[in-house]
Amino acid sequence: MRTLPALTIALLAAFVHRCCLRMADPFGDVAGLPIDEARAALFTGGPNGSTFPAALVGVFESNRRLRGATLLFTEEVVGSECVGVAPNGDLLMLDRNGFVFRATPQQRKGGALAYELSKERHYVGPGRPLGFHVAGEWLYVCCSLKGLLRLHLGSGAIELLSGATGSPPSPFAYANDLDLDTSGAVYFSSSSDHPVALHPLAGFYDTMRGRPALTPPRGYLLTSLHGGTTGRLLRYDPASRRTAVLLEGIFRDTATRISYANGVALSADGAWVAVVETNLNRVLRFWLRDADCRGGGGGGGGGACPRAGDTDVLIDKLPGIPDGISRAPDGGFWLALVAPLSPLPRHLAAWPRLRTLLSHLLPWVAPFAVGSWGAVVKLDERGRPTPVEALYDPDGSHVATVSAATEVGGRLFLGNLGGRGVSVLQL
Repeated sequence: MRTLPALTIALLAAFVHRCCLRMADPFGDVAGLPIDEARAALFTGGPNGSTFPAALVGVFESNRRLRGATLLFTEEVVGSECVGVAPNGDLLMLDRNGFVFRATPQQRKGGALAYELSKERHYVGPGRPLGFHVAGEWLYVCCSLKGLLRLHLGSGAIELLSGATGSPPSPFAYANDLDLDTSGAVYFSSSSDHPVALHPLAGFYDTMRGRPALTPPRGYLLTSLHGGTTGRLLRYDPASRRTAVLLEGIFRDTATRISYANGVALSADGAWVAVVETNLNRVLRFWLRDADCRGGGGGGGGGACPRAGDTDVLIDKLPGIPDGISRAPDGGFWLALVAPLSPLPRHLAAWPRLRTLLSHLLPWVAPFAVGSWGAVVKLDERGRPTPVEALYDPDGSHVATVSAATEVGGRLFLGNLGGRGVSVLQL
């Protein structure tokens, strides 16, 4: 009988040892990577990162403005990261399973916000649709499984624009968000070289964290635990039908690569493109042409005047985990803070084997440990690092997991990555 406890301990030790060598799927072929001190210092709670607890002071002071938002389609639409607005005012939503929903604005007495959901549906195929953008009759979509595609809103025809870069092709695995310039070129992000796994219980590709209980998070959390920096900013040229890598190499102020590239938005004048670096709670700015620094403009935080190909920080030390970013009608930007900050990445940075082990465990408990809220911030159109305003639902009881915000006609439409329905706020 004494051999039974010993055998149990031996089996448990073998299991733990194996889990310290290989991460959970889809990272099953790799272990956690070392994280250098410069990057660890930028994590939440680090000397150069966001403070923990979050410093909700000044412009970032907490409020309840998102409690005034109107909830839409809580029974029909689940996990639409964005809300697109067609030229005729129709709303477009793309749920976690790849179905496209259209809603038409309705006139109600007293000016109440109302939309009627159309019975017509389009489908963009298997995978997890994330950021999308309406351009005329086309819906451009970043799918974490297939890549960059577009859907014709009239016929439902689907065209895969890009799933790889270079020649011979080098596939990217995790297309996330996009924006288009006036020529039709698409700027988009790939968060990681590792793909998003199919949820074992709920049947969709889970990029963040699961709801309800016993639904483990996948892409974002596992990428963070891995410690990789394979995020990229890409550009698809419709004329040549080729995709170029704009940003993936060494970033000059941290000697590190991009940690989970996310939201993408072009400046109003097309001089630069913003890309969210989610794991470091900041937004980078890649310059597409030389900045006009006469009179102190264009360069943001000072220093040398940026030139085409340079990268600098648009805003950092954010009080929440950033996700999508979109340009506002006034040229500024709306930045979604999808979840409250966590000090866990900094505490685990020095322990790659522990992170490898936790990749098998944390996905099941994180949904219960991570806090919830709704939060978006408005950034200045000139790229200054001081935000204009912040809107919150402090406990997420009304609006939560806001993943993108789109302003049209004095209304702010909010995507909901982790929950049911979307919402709209009258500004």
